[in-house]
Amino acid sequence: MKLASKHGSRFLAPEFVGSSIRWHFTLEVRPPSADGKHKGSTTIDGCIALADCDRTVKWQFYDPEPEEGLGKIDNAIAELQAARHALAQIVTEEAKARRKHKIPKSDND
Repeated sequence: MKLASKHGSRFLAPEFVGSSIRWHFTLEVRPPSADGKHKGSTTIDGCIALADCDRTVKWQFYDPEPEEGLGKIDNAIAELQAARHALAQIVTEEAKARRKHKIPKSDND
C-alpha cells in the first residue's frame, strides 16, 4: 500500500526546453499479515532525473539505506554550488578582459 508520494519537475532554463529536472519518491508499507508469517515492511523508492537535450542522468534511490540517498543529494548540491561560484568568477573575469582589451560582445555570446 502506497503511504506517501512526492514528485516535482522544472525546466532549468525555460528558453532551452531540453534542460530539466524531474524527481519522485514513494513510501510503500506492507502491514504484518494476520497469520503472523510476514512481520511487515516499508520500502522507499525514488529517482532524480537530470536531462539536457538528448542526455539524461538518473539517480535511483532504493531501500535499505535511504540516508545514503540524502547524502548523495547533499553532495550534489554542494558541488553544484561550487560550480556556480566558479562560473560566476569566470564570467566576471571575462567581462574584465573584454573591457581591458576593448572586445565587444558578439551576437554569439
